[in-house]
Parts: sequence; C-alpha cells; structure tokens
Amino acid sequence: MGSNPFYFAATLLTAGSLPINHGDMTTTADLVARAERYAQRAGLTLSTVSGKILNDGSRLKDLKAGGSRMFPETLAAAMARLKVLEAELKRISA
Repeated sequence: MGSNPFYFAATLLTAGSLPINHGDMTTTADLVARAERYAQRAGLTLSTVSGKILNDGSRLKDLKAGGSRMFPETLAAAMARLKVLEAELKRISA
C-alpha cells in the first residue's frame, strides 16, 4: 500500500501538503498563509477572500483546520486568483 503512488498522493492530499509540482512546492498551508496576509492588508475577512478565490467562504478556514482536501488543479487556480488580487491591491496602494 505504501509504495502505491495513488495511495501516496491521496495521503499527501488529505494531509493538505500536496505540491502543485516539484518546482513550485505550493501547499494548501501556503495558500492559507498568503490569503491571511492578503486579507489583513486589504482589510477583508478570511471568509471574504475565501469566497473570492475558491467560491466558498468557509473553505480556507476548513483548510487551515485540516478538515478539507484540495486537488492540485484547484490549488493552482486559487493561487492564480490570489496572485491577481495581490497585484491589484499593490497597484491601487501605490
């Protein structure tokens, strides 16, 4: 069971630490941390940011608590949306 690549990936995904790819190594913990920083800088709640990047206001809270899973493609899309929001905030703050 431990040598099965699907079991390994499912274990990582459940633990919330599956990287998008080996070059990026972005995890759900990275997403939550960046989203929290963005929320603080933008004056928004984490729930609002969660809704903006994941279309679910409680998803980031669930990920932070370890009670949620995320596919790598979803993680990549959420990080991309967050990057756009961060760039927009930077632009209007400058």
